[in-house]
Amino acid sequence: MFVQVLKVLDLAQREYTDNQGVKQQFYSKGFLLLADFGLFYAEAVQETALSLDKAKIEAGACGFARVYFTAREYNAQNGTARYSNDVTLAQLNIV
Repeated sequence: MFVQVLKVLDLAQREYTDNQGVKQQFYSKGFLLLADFGLFYAEAVQETALSLDKAKIEAGACGFARVYFTAREYNAQNGTARYSNDVTLAQLNIV
């Protein structure tokens, strides 16, 4: 989909321990994007986040994005089912 980049967040890095007990690094980079259907936040993770960070994309740039939309169910404090959307940015090619 064609998008305009409205905001680029800094690369985030955190350490975690995997299932085998080995310390690993988790990387993420967020983008506020505008598409024909509206405004949304998408996050790139791991190698994609590192690659997009090196690309030095700036607000105002336009390009084609490949994203994956997922919905997550969780329980609110009062026990009712709630939902949130997650958008993973898999590719961003600036034109």
